[in-house]
Amino acid sequence: MEKVIVVDDDTAILRFAAFHLKRMGCDPVELSDGAALTPEVITAERPSAILIDMLMPGRSGLDTLEALHPSFESVPFIMMTAHGSIETAVEAMRRGAFDFISKPLDPTRLEIAVNHAIRTTQMSRKLAELATSARGRNEYHGMVGGNESMRKIYDTIEVVAPSNATALITGESGTGKELVARALHSVSGRKGHLIEVNCGAIPSELIESELFGHEKGAFTGASARRTGAAENADGGSLFLDEICELPLNMQVKLLRFLQERYIQRVGGNEKITIDARIISATKKDPLEEVRAGRFRDDLFYRLNVIPIHIPPLRLRADDIPALCDRFLRRICEENGVPFKGVRPDAMEILMRHTWPGNIRELKNTIERIAIMNRSGSVTAAMIPESIVEEAKKNRPLPVSLSGSGSGAEEIIPFEQVKRETFERAVRICGGNVVEAAKKLGVGYNTIYRLMKNTPQDNRRRTHIPD
Repeated sequence: MEKVIVVDDDTAILRFAAFHLKRMGCDPVELSDGAALTPEVITAERPSAILIDMLMPGRSGLDTLEALHPSFESVPFIMMTAHGSIETAVEAMRRGAFDFISKPLDPTRLEIAVNHAIRTTQMSRKLAELATSARGRNEYHGMVGGNESMRKIYDTIEVVAPSNATALITGESGTGKELVARALHSVSGRKGHLIEVNCGAIPSELIESELFGHEKGAFTGASARRTGAAENADGGSLFLDEICELPLNMQVKLLRFLQERYIQRVGGNEKITIDARIISATKKDPLEEVRAGRFRDDLFYRLNVIPIHIPPLRLRADDIPALCDRFLRRICEENGVPFKGVRPDAMEILMRHTWPGNIRELKNTIERIAIMNRSGSVTAAMIPESIVEEAKKNRPLPVSLSGSGSGAEEIIPFEQVKRETFERAVRICGGNVVEAAKKLGVGYNTIYRLMKNTPQDNRRRTHIPD
């Protein structure tokens, strides 16, 4: 049974909240003023949520929140107020509140807020347990990568997917934000569909109709009733891609939908209750958009309950071999070509490239090579010259390609970088050390002296003379 602490100086409110919490199967703990809510009480009761009045004699709910939240960040504080407004909600959330509900308390709204808070607490506790055990998955619901940052994303999805908490996915274009959204929906167990809306691809005058639908005759051309994306997502999930492209006037309407959980079709008066998990994504920095006045801060707080950031491919180059393998195998199967894999010389180039278009660019490159050559393999000669030239300017090959890396960023000793550069030059020049030295702009003796300390097996591979 989940414990919920209720703090209010109004006895009637305490009794009302306790009655409905018991009906929900919770164990309410009633306190009559903010000063009674102490660190010792929270530690002893271990509540899954705290309901607290915002304005009380003595220590107010806001002061109590500010005093206790830093020490109990994993406990959701739900603020109750008879003076509800967007401004007070934003102020409470800035101080660490999880949610707020208006008085007089509505049983349905109370149940939604408390259940949401309880699930969030359960997720926090489960995440803490997961943190103690490492999991080495390399593939997860269409995503590929064993990089530590990706494993953290997989763990987060496992924990938060069953909840109704809104999730905001950020990351550069091409990093796979839609795959994360689909994984969240798939793992959630929701029986409805995942409905995807690209907010940047719909004209501003049509976005409300696209999201909420319209009635017949609502505007010129509305010849029949049409259900919108939110209604179609009932029982499932609504994925709002490129959320920062949403016009400001629509941001207000989306915020109201998130708060009230009902929609009204354009031209209609009927309030239609919607049960849909809201997932949003953006390639922009949402906080920068808020600071610039292009995105509402109150909407940002509502959407950003579960933040998930996907790192760019250049920061997880160790995942490139697995991604290339996946893409090449798939295109070979589709075209009936035997799979042979990516040659080491080609992989070296691919791992040096920074991939500004991220996974999408890598996928397109591998598919183009496979289709154009129909050989089932990728060699250095097949890679577009623009990528080869760019790769020459970029970072040294990750140590992990030779099996010695751990996947984390490492500082590579300068002597090792020089040795690997010289080895590569000799290998490209077919073992001709003099030619390699000439192309590198160094003396023959420089390469020879460095290579004298190279292990015999490496020297044989690069044809360094004994």
